[in-house]
Amino acid sequence: MAIENIVSNKGIIDHPRYITNEEMFVARGNWGKVYRCYDRVMEDFRAIKILDPSAIALEQMKERGLDAIKAIKKEANELVNAAYIVPRKFEIDNKGRPFIVMPFFERFFSDIIEENSSDRLYLWHGLDEDSVFKYMLSLIQGINEVHLKLKRAHCDIKPDNFAVDENGNVLVCDLGTSTYLSYGSEFSRENMGFLLTRAPECFIAGSHPDEKSDLWSIGALFYRLFTGEYPFEAEFKNTTNSIDKICLLLDNERNSFYAVDNIVELLNGKIIPHKVLENIPLEMCDCFFKLLSINPYDRFESSTEASLVLKKTIDQFIQQRNYHQIRELFIKKYDYLMNISLSELLKESD
Repeated sequence: MAIENIVSNKGIIDHPRYITNEEMFVARGNWGKVYRCYDRVMEDFRAIKILDPSAIALEQMKERGLDAIKAIKKEANELVNAAYIVPRKFEIDNKGRPFIVMPFFERFFSDIIEENSSDRLYLWHGLDEDSVFKYMLSLIQGINEVHLKLKRAHCDIKPDNFAVDENGNVLVCDLGTSTYLSYGSEFSRENMGFLLTRAPECFIAGSHPDEKSDLWSIGALFYRLFTGEYPFEAEFKNTTNSIDKICLLLDNERNSFYAVDNIVELLNGKIIPHKVLENIPLEMCDCFFKLLSINPYDRFESSTEASLVLKKTIDQFIQQRNYHQIRELFIKKYDYLMNISLSELLKESD
């Protein structure tokens, strides 16, 4: 779109620096709408997010005592040095309406893996090992920064909530559902994030998502990268009332997190270990077991530990792979040279 064709903001925002219009609408989420905008000062395009909460978000605002200003401030990043979180700037327009300014990204992780396609991309089906490993490390490092630097649990880990920069790095770009880790369990949550990456304990009515539940969610997204589907996706599709059963079962036993083991029995046995062993390279299985443990206390202690173990595991996997590739090339070269030598000897004997 030509800059001269961008007419006034038409009620979206009233600001001398940033201009946009309805034609530049990009997407909407639980907490608001995102528009592409032109930055007159930097003479470049940005993205802005304005508050337009859904019914779920309005309920969360009510529960937490948030007004419009506080809700937008909550999503805007604190001024921290973070390599894997999209930077955001809090602004207020001339009419006192808050909004967030951030870089404009052309691609999101959902685009890279074709999440909304009937032919999703995953390992060896459009994605090679090195790409999958790079995405995994970017994702876990981004969530680790959310935990360590922003002191929050993300609570809504899904492909749409990660942007992809020009170098292929995956960045956390949506913090609207995130909650401060210091809130404590007395704050219940009605919106527990994306169904297919939702941790089992988050099906408990009144439960509070935390760092451990983010670990399950990132593990579920990793599983999607390896297999093309999420851990319980088939079960949710094939059993129409499974969600209600899970919620009822866990709510009856909500005083003990160990009761979440029952979700596996409900969904036809110990299916997570079986699925991991069946679909994940053996060298990576331990990481997946620790991320996708039904019991949150059996998961990694923190996203920092998960990040370190994952990097070490991937490094070892690549070293072994490279060793076997070099060995195979050496054997082929050796056989080739031996065949030449034998043929030459035969010629000489003739």
